[in-house]
Amino acid sequence: MRLQLKRISKSKYVTLGVLIDVEEGLPLMLTLELPWLANQRRISCIPEGVYWVEPYSSAKFPRCFEVCDVPGRDNILIHPGNTVNDVLGCICPGTNYGTLNEEPAVLQSRLALGVLKDYVGERSGFTLEIASG
Repeated sequence: MRLQLKRISKSKYVTLGVLIDVEEGLPLMLTLELPWLANQRRISCIPEGVYWVEPYSSAKFPRCFEVCDVPGRDNILIHPGNTVNDVLGCICPGTNYGTLNEEPAVLQSRLALGVLKDYVGERSGFTLEIASG
């Protein structure tokens, strides 16, 4: 399966996107990431490119996904979260955009991650293309 994260809005505070099934042309959910700061660990979103994503689980982030082989980075996850305060370079899925504590946010993130797991299969990997919109 091939999904595309199309980044549709970038600011010095946040990067917002849409996750799309490329083969079906179907938007699946929205995303939130850190702003682009030259791929610096823990403060930047990851570079545009094509990555393999596989199931991942830890005590802190059970049953989510890991974006693999990001140049100069590791532990890049797709996990529940709402604002940039919830990520250190990871991707948060959501069902809609809003604000929390006056910050841009994705909402219903756990629900969106569940939709992603159902869509791709909780134990299945997929190809993720990250591109500007």
